[in-house]
Amino acid sequence: MFRIFSTGRGQARPPRTIPSPVRALLTVLMAVSLLIPASAAFTVPTTTLLSADSAKAALFSGGAGCDLKVGNNNRVNGSVHTNGKLTVGNNGTHKGGTATYVTSAKVGNNSKTWQPTQSGSADAPVSFSIGDYAPGGSEATAAGSQYYSYSGNPSFGHNHTFSSGLHYIDGHVTIKNNARGSNVTIVATGTIKIGNNSNFTPFVDGVTAFSGADGNCGSAAVTIGNNAKGGVVYAPDGPAAIGNNLNFAGVVALGVKLGNNAKVTGFGAQPPAPVIRQLGDVTLVGPAEVVAGALTTFKIRVANSGTSTENITEVTVGLPDFTDISDTNFTVNIAPGDDAEIEFDAVAPNQTETTTYTINVGAFDGTVEFTGSTVNLNVEVQGESVPCEGSCSLSLSSDGTTANISATCNTAENCGNLTALLDGNCLQLDCYTNTRALFWVPPDTNKKIKVTLKFKKVGHEKPKFYIAGTNQDEAEKCSKWGEIWCWYTIHHEWDGYEKYWVINAWIEPVDPRGFAS
Repeated sequence: MFRIFSTGRGQARPPRTIPSPVRALLTVLMAVSLLIPASAAFTVPTTTLLSADSAKAALFSGGAGCDLKVGNNNRVNGSVHTNGKLTVGNNGTHKGGTATYVTSAKVGNNSKTWQPTQSGSADAPVSFSIGDYAPGGSEATAAGSQYYSYSGNPSFGHNHTFSSGLHYIDGHVTIKNNARGSNVTIVATGTIKIGNNSNFTPFVDGVTAFSGADGNCGSAAVTIGNNAKGGVVYAPDGPAAIGNNLNFAGVVALGVKLGNNAKVTGFGAQPPAPVIRQLGDVTLVGPAEVVAGALTTFKIRVANSGTSTENITEVTVGLPDFTDISDTNFTVNIAPGDDAEIEFDAVAPNQTETTTYTINVGAFDGTVEFTGSTVNLNVEVQGESVPCEGSCSLSLSSDGTTANISATCNTAENCGNLTALLDGNCLQLDCYTNTRALFWVPPDTNKKIKVTLKFKKVGHEKPKFYIAGTNQDEAEKCSKWGEIWCWYTIHHEWDGYEKYWVINAWIEPVDPRGFAS
């Protein structure tokens, strides 16, 4: 059964007591009417209420000076009433109840099923108290952990997906385009503005949007853009204005304005469930543990479990504090219900203790982000970098032009890590020519080594990094070509007093016998 309310503006007057003489006259008239043939009978206009005895309600405009307007190509199922003027566009269809108005009605071409009749003022088919939805109210308490309260005038950005539950705003709320949510009710003490392409199913009382804003016939309490889907819009003290191509259960407001192609299904009817792009399970295939300073191949499996038909076409990966990431944006094609494995290389940070790092994974269909993004995965970086099990040394030449490395490895997978803090001379100042080189005495076996050079930053010129196989070799810029494989990165560090250049290089010979002589 519908709960009844009074809108305040243009509200129905309480019943009046009919004086005894008038009651006697009406009794006589009724008795006489029984004697008049049907062809000669007259009709006394009566007030038509949208009650439980009538078909399910669809539209109600409660303001005496506010209109109810429905655009072209409308499809309305359920009782319709306005305490003001009714305007219906062309090519409309109305069924499942009566259509009544108080002041006047205008029906467009090819809208023959719209057959409105004049009546007196009526009360709305439902009544809700905004206090029930406020913190501590009955509806708020019933929502439990699915209750969300906001103060001020929050704004939710494009493509926002609301968590299931009751969302209460003490103020005005703005929700931008492409908002959606399954089982969501939004209640605001102020105005509610929702952009285009919104898609909601209601959480409580069949209501999608409930505004308590006071207004007049020209100041909307609820504004919703084009292509909207939802339950009931409720604004007892202000008008509701909804754009083209709506699909709603019903609208109860001080005034109602609907654009073209409106589909109103009637209270209790639900629109189709929102179509959601959903990033499904994201798992770290391997490895879950890596060694600090080591170049590691990561494998991540990403699933598309959305209800939409869109594929995931791009996956982004974020690895904070990792270096030499081979890529962070991956082109994929993952259809709903499918998954795919993504592989990339990265170097774990050089550190002395075990630390857990977070991998962030996001998914997109072009520029539209899938809900569920971003998913966080954890990877544990173990201990200190791979130790040098043999002997390692690094020295700076007396003139500062070269740094000499020698290493002998035993069974370690990597040769190790050498770190040098170079405070002086050529490596930090003016020797940015290919006459400076890092000379490498290769290990007995084909192993790689990480070298860290740290020196004071002077000027803005980024240093170059060169390497040569022996003191006789011509220095060349570090690369993956020839008989030396080398990866390196350069970044800034700040110790609170001075800025430093930091070069991290990973070097290994291609030929296990060493370099060409």
